[in-house]
Amino acid sequence: MNDLKEVDLSEIDLKNAFFHFTDTVNLDSIAERGLLPSIGENSRGVEKRSKSFFAMGNVGALEICNVWIKWLIYMKQRITYLKKAQSPQETDELKNQFDSDFLSGKIYTEESKIDAFNRFYKIMSTKSYLILELEENVDYSLSDFDDVKKYCAKQEITHALYGQTENINNDKMERWNMHTIEGVVIPPEKIKLLHDQNSYSAYDIIKSLYQRTKTDDVKLDFLVEFFKYAKELEVCATEEL
Repeated sequence: MNDLKEVDLSEIDLKNAFFHFTDTVNLDSIAERGLLPSIGENSRGVEKRSKSFFAMGNVGALEICNVWIKWLIYMKQRITYLKKAQSPQETDELKNQFDSDFLSGKIYTEESKIDAFNRFYKIMSTKSYLILELEENVDYSLSDFDDVKKYCAKQEITHALYGQTENINNDKMERWNMHTIEGVVIPPEKIKLLHDQNSYSAYDIIKSLYQRTKTDDVKLDFLVEFFKYAKELEVCATEEL
């Protein structure tokens, strides 16, 4: 059992809290060593610096989930396209075809979305949320930049994945994709394990955040559709008990 301090969702300042989600199996290590900066497996080749990511505020926490669902579809569909290649020339042609279909929205079929919804549901059911008590210019800097936006060669792809967010036309970090200063370790005393009443599940917490947050001015199209579908998944999970 980890020794992290805990906090209930009802006790935090939703608009200004710093949300970080992690695999639940990591909690013991985080309680002992803190949150260590790294370049994640899914970020290799894109991210240049070791750091820890977090979302600023409840809206930011919802926005990153929306982008994540899009990213799940993007990655699986890209692999499916490129599997067809029989030569380097065909690989290049299929890469261009995929980019075109992604930008037009053609890859977002009903089948690809349902597949991503199922995977996202399973992922969030095995993760936990942490609330980070960070200090500006000590743990993070608002003047820092987003590695993906700065270094990605195809900016139109980044823009399509990110959506029309606040800083889409510059290199600044988005509120949903904030990160610590390179190399900074967040010690255990600055970390609290978040729960919503008796649940520590990241899925239950993001669902509760969604229900409590006014999102009229935020585009969360994939997340909205996910929660409609998730009702069916919850019924199936209940029936299996």
